[in-house]
Amino acid sequence: MEKTSLRNGHLSPTLGGGTSGCVQAGTELPQPVQSRYYHQVQLRSAVQPEYRTLKNRADALAKVIPSQEKQLTSLRADAKYNVPVFLLGIVFSFLSFILVIWIIGLFIEALYLGVHLAVDIHKIREQYEPKSTIKS
Repeated sequence: MEKTSLRNGHLSPTLGGGTSGCVQAGTELPQPVQSRYYHQVQLRSAVQPEYRTLKNRADALAKVIPSQEKQLTSLRADAKYNVPVFLLGIVFSFLSFILVIWIIGLFIEALYLGVHLAVDIHKIREQYEPKSTIKS
């Protein structure tokens, strides 16, 4: 039986079902493809129907690679340690912590002074109140 294979972009017969020069080993081409001359793209689409989609996707991804590499370079630069900014952040955080503790301390001391002032006022009122002198 004579089969058809692809050699140099043209269909040519091979004897005994040999696969040298075939598009894909063990692939027998459909009858319409065997009977006429087809362009390489048409032949490839008959043998590998998903080739065009995969080739378009590969081309699109190849176009995206340079922009992705630029983005990767910029992200690596952004991710590097910046020691002066890091040290400034630590100093700022420490000073903010001290400021918050100081403000909380002022609030607690104001409450303490308010309570003691109220106690002192209560003692002063007791001192000036007339005492009842009822004797029995």
